[in-house]
Amino acid sequence: MTARLPALCGPDPAPALQHGDAQQNNFVSTADGAAVIDVAPYYGHPEADLALVDYFSPVGQELFRAYAEIVPIDPGFPDRRELWRLHAYLAVIAVSGAKVFGRSFLPRLAAAVRQYA
Repeated sequence: MTARLPALCGPDPAPALQHGDAQQNNFVSTADGAAVIDVAPYYGHPEADLALVDYFSPVGQELFRAYAEIVPIDPGFPDRRELWRLHAYLAVIAVSGAKVFGRSFLPRLAAAVRQYA
């Protein structure tokens, strides 16, 4: 799989500033507007953050439509989404693997590995 990563990762975009943990629990609505919390900023592939926004719970398609109005989403992104989530699956399993929550990510990790193997 490692040798195939450049092909699996899709188009080679210009690196963009990423949140680093863009799952939905790290965006908070306030009276003054949205606030971003728990950031781990870095420059990287935009799809990496986009893959995490609905990592724990589904989000409405309007989020992806709004994102696409600012930055086009490559049509192959849905096929790569699980690739960008592998590290997050591993993190949850490393931290909570013995608990029910952590164990619930084992099938997701196994399915993602099979998908790209």
